[in-house]
Amino acid sequence: MRDLDLKTLRLFVAVADCRSMARAAEQEQIEPSAISKRIAQLEYDLGIELLVRGRRGVQTTPAGLALLEHARSVLFTMDRIVAGLQQRRVVSEK
Repeated sequence: MRDLDLKTLRLFVAVADCRSMARAAEQEQIEPSAISKRIAQLEYDLGIELLVRGRRGVQTTPAGLALLEHARSVLFTMDRIVAGLQQRRVVSEK
């Protein structure tokens, strides 16, 4: 299994929130096909379906909901790390 990358996790969260690859792509300023490819690769790497694709958008599977919860936590933690380091940089520059 490949390592999970933060960009793919962010895109997965956007798709789950928007319930549409097209809307998520617009929001994230990326082509829908690029999101689709990343999520398909993620599903392949994990060996489980995360989204059910339909004509009216996508629905998160139970596995997708579990990943969504973990992805939100990881992304929140990463944002806190960056903010904390940026804050230290500002303090050390004074």
